[in-house]
Amino acid sequence: MRLLSSGSNARGQLGHGALDDAHVFRECIYQMADCPFELPVGTQIVQVASGANHTLVLFSDNTTLPRVWGCGDASSGQLGPVLKEKKGGNSEETVSLRFSSRTVFQPVHIDLASMGLDGYTCNMLTCAWESTYLVLRSLDRSDALISFGANSFGELGVGLSSHPGPHLVALQGREPTCCPCVSVVRIDSVDAGLHHVIVRITERLQNGTRRHRTMGWGVCRHGQLGTIAPPASDSDAQLQAAARARNSGPSHINLPCYVFQNSAPPSEEGKENSVVAVALGSSHSVLCHSSGHLRAFGTNRKLQIFGVDGVRVPHIACTWNGTYWIGEDGAIHATGSNTHGQLGAGTRHGLSFSSGELQVSSNMVISTTKMPRRIVAGSEHVLVLLSSNTEKCPADMIHCFDEGVEVWAWGWNEHGNLGNSTTEDALRPVRIWPQAAENGNYAQIADDQGDNARVRNIWGGQGTSWIAIE
Repeated sequence: MRLLSSGSNARGQLGHGALDDAHVFRECIYQMADCPFELPVGTQIVQVASGANHTLVLFSDNTTLPRVWGCGDASSGQLGPVLKEKKGGNSEETVSLRFSSRTVFQPVHIDLASMGLDGYTCNMLTCAWESTYLVLRSLDRSDALISFGANSFGELGVGLSSHPGPHLVALQGREPTCCPCVSVVRIDSVDAGLHHVIVRITERLQNGTRRHRTMGWGVCRHGQLGTIAPPASDSDAQLQAAARARNSGPSHINLPCYVFQNSAPPSEEGKENSVVAVALGSSHSVLCHSSGHLRAFGTNRKLQIFGVDGVRVPHIACTWNGTYWIGEDGAIHATGSNTHGQLGAGTRHGLSFSSGELQVSSNMVISTTKMPRRIVAGSEHVLVLLSSNTEKCPADMIHCFDEGVEVWAWGWNEHGNLGNSTTEDALRPVRIWPQAAENGNYAQIADDQGDNARVRNIWGGQGTSWIAIE
């Protein structure tokens, strides 16, 4: 499997071994002596997450490679603890590498044993603007969440600490004493906007029942964390004050709280309507509940949550200032800012709402049998994966995608993040994979990885785009 990227690259976050923006998709490079491009046979790219200028990749665990790799800006500790190396010879003097950029992917080393997490492995990750979050799992213990990087807005979830970490985020111990004790906590997902974080957890109680909860922290001045429940314990006076401040005015919270209290849409009597998916923008949050209905929170100054509440959809995504979803009929809908054609409607009006299906560009031909299967959003651009496979399956299950997959994109393209050889914004969706060889996209890819390569997944970042192929 190979990873390709395009777009903004000021700190080497594309992993190309350079600092220049890439206007076409190029292969990522790994710090491996034998083959810097090719991953070991059987290695799967599970997840790609991007911050302002850093990128994390999670590999499958059926490989000898470390699971988490990173590149780009390390100045705030967002790529892990401070690295040190010998200056030369046998000298014991060391020099910090924390403030350097890493232009190729390198393993992210976290000393889990020193944090009491020996035996844990990473199974998901995400990035805020200059912060990183890893979810760790052990078969016989509760999941753990660690954070590292910048904490200017409480986004690390560990209080007022100015240390970049890594930190263990406390997701337990904030329940009234009368509640059933929690025996095991499983983290179902972790999502980050620029400066706020939402975690979905499943609590297995000692009485044998399960409870689905949503926790959050970080910036909440626009209501993007909904109604916040202060902790029951008097010992967390700082957290209580922060929660009360949010519910009465602008603030941010720097420790995990239960959020979006009493916000679920109505459901069938007797059925729980828990949150099953989350998408975050700069100052807004969109939740998909088990009923399939959406609820949106936060600012609507750019119509980014206009018409979202109550919509029934299977797939959602958010740019900084927009919300996108694939309807049950396969139509793609969008609302929010359109200053760079983010709504894909062929215009550049400042604000608007697209209530119909986004049409592909008339100078491109796309099979009518292909349907949108996955939609992802970058900062202000959007990518959609289309497949002719009619099998219903989760959009992140790569084995459901066939060799006829296409990737289309639109929106902001200042850094060449659409990978279509230009820096012009795309006001309508354009096909970015596969492209004709004369566009130069495959000059650095082996012949057998050209148009015949199978797309396995896509991701959007901060002015960057990512495609996994094999």
